Amino acid sequence: MFKWYEEYASGIEAVDEQHYNLFEIARDVVDLLNEEDLDTDVLYETFERLVQYSIYHFATEEEFWILHDVKLYEQQREAHKYFVNWLNSLDLSLMETNGKKFVLNIFEELSLWIKNHVEIEMQEIIRLSRS
Repeated sequence: MFKWYEEYASGIEAVDEQHYNLFEIARDVVDLLNEEDLDTDVLYETFERLVQYSIYHFATEEEFWILHDVKLYEQQREAHKYFVNWLNSLDLSLMETNGKKFVLNIFEELSLWIKNHVEIEMQEIIRLSRS
């Protein structure tokens, strides 16, 4: 799950490297799902990496969008804001009481996000960067 394929590459080195790193974090989430005895500290660290790296990555992408397509920039900014707000809205106390459920929630949303963002929306970046 969360395997990186070269067809996901946009040709923009910074964006591609960041997407690859997001895939690595997503694979860490899967590893947490497979843990028999879930370490809350590792869960928290993984979650915090996901939040911080998402914010960092979204800023990079938004720089690209604002230069190439203002309408798509606004759509992307709203999508990015939704994802970060969703992450920030999670009940962190669930990490302590039901870490598996917390990880499963992240896994499900992250799966949808990566499918829609990398597999579909990146095609627009590829198109715009080559035109």
